[in-house]
Amino acid sequence: MNKNVKIILGIVLVVLLLGGLFFLSSLAENKNFKKINYNEYLNLSSSNGNYVVFIGNESSDSLKSLKSFTSENNVKIKYIDSSSLTEEEKKEVLDKDETEKLIFINNGKEEIYKKDFSKFSLTNEFINQNILDNTLVEVDIDNYLKLIKSKGNHIVFIGRETCSWCQKFKPNMKKAAKDYNITLYYIDTDKFMGEDWNKFKESEKYLIKRLCWRNWYLWIFIKKWGD
Repeated sequence: MNKNVKIILGIVLVVLLLGGLFFLSSLAENKNFKKINYNEYLNLSSSNGNYVVFIGNESSDSLKSLKSFTSENNVKIKYIDSSSLTEEEKKEVLDKDETEKLIFINNGKEEIYKKDFSKFSLTNEFINQNILDNTLVEVDIDNYLKLIKSKGNHIVFIGRETCSWCQKFKPNMKKAAKDYNITLYYIDTDKFMGEDWNKFKESEKYLIKRLCWRNWYLWIFIKKWGD
C-alpha cells in the first residue's frame, strides 16, 4: 500500500469517526428532547409522574433554546408542534392569543411557564422546580440588572473568561451552590459591549458588600433590595 493510499484511508477513517460521534451526540440530544402528539400529552397530564412539556411552533426560537438547554443540562423535555394540532386541540391547550408555553406536570397537576426562554430564565425556573440542582448561573448585563433590582438577596460572582483565577474558582462556586443549596450568579465582563460598563457601574448603589481577592479582577457582589 503506497503512502498516498494510506493518507486517503486515514482521512476517510477520521471523517467516519467524526460522523459517528456527531450521530451519537444527536441521538443523546433527541433522547432528552422528544416530540409527542396531543394524545400522548393527555396521558402524561393525567398520570403519576413529573414531566415537562413545551407546546409551540417547531421552528420557533423558544423551541431551539429548549433543545439546546436539554443537551447542556441533561434534562428531559417533551414537545408538541402546535402546527400539528387541530383547532379544537389548540383551544384545549392554548389560551386565546397564546402561541406557546412550557408546562410542568407534577402528578397530574400542571404549572404553566410563559416567561422568556433564555438560558438564564430557564435555569432559574428548573432550579425552582427542583429539576436542577442549585449551581452557578451565567447572567448577561440586562438580566443582571433585573436580578439585583428584584426582591431578595443575591450573590453574584463577577469575573472574566480570560481571567485564569476566575476560571480557577468557578468549579468551587458550583460546588458551594450545590452543597449549600443556594443559587449563585456569574457575569462575564469580557462580553460587555457599548454602554454595558456604565450600566454596571450605576448598579453599585444596590450593593451592600464587595469582596476582592488581592488585586485580581475577581469580585463577589452581595445585593440588597428595597433601595
